[in-house]
Amino acid sequence: MAKKTINNADEQNGGAFTKEQLLASERFRNKRDLLNALLRENKLYAVSQAEEMIEIYMKGKVE
Repeated sequence: MAKKTINNADEQNGGAFTKEQLLASERFRNKRDLLNALLRENKLYAVSQAEEMIEIYMKGKVE
């Protein structure tokens, strides 16, 4: 499977990606497990949305 390279040009051009595309991207290689849990199937996400979801999750409180 070829790795999808997601760059700023993709996002600036209205880039929306599936969960599978984001998981396969080199940009999120260290966050794949987290993204797999956070993202929904059959929904499109901008890279900035995925990054924001990760950031919000990582700042969450442990109870």
